[in-house]
Amino acid sequence: MRPTLAPLPVLAVLAVLAVLAPLACTPSEPLAPSPDDVRAAIEEQNAKFGEAVRAGDTAAIGALYTEDAAVLPPNGAKVSSRAAIAEFWGAAIAAGTANVLLTTEEVAYTSGDTATEVGSAVLSAKDGSVADESKYVVLWKQVDGAWRLHRDIWNSNRPPALPAGPEPPPAESAGEADAAQAAP
Repeated sequence: MRPTLAPLPVLAVLAVLAVLAPLACTPSEPLAPSPDDVRAAIEEQNAKFGEAVRAGDTAAIGALYTEDAAVLPPNGAKVSSRAAIAEFWGAAIAAGTANVLLTTEEVAYTSGDTATEVGSAVLSAKDGSVADESKYVVLWKQVDGAWRLHRDIWNSNRPPALPAGPEPPPAESAGEADAAQAAP
């Protein structure tokens, strides 16, 4: 005669399965954020950008960009690297930019670590006057769980300034004009 093992109570087996089943179904990769979550994260970063400009904190502005980011400003050369971008914005602040208000108009995101934002910006001077209004496109990249500006390009909504033309000839005095007409 063989010895028989006492059967495990059915409830104990179900309890073990209840603990192990979710572990078997857990994905090894974290779930991708929803498009709404990505938009909210980008809008939060844009708010931090404005706060950093108002505070004159160029290190905080630079930290919003990826290490290998590039800024493509209007009428200027490409600015590459986080440090150079911080210097670029430092120069803009020194030149009188006191506030930047960024408004997200659309975010394109389906999955992965990149998203594209289209928006508008209002740059204000220290006296509160509007220095420029523009539109922009930013390629965002998720790095270490945070969304950072990776490629940043914009252009003004204002007409371009006309290039300086040649100097007009000096105006003739009334006496010179009369003398020129009287000459044979």
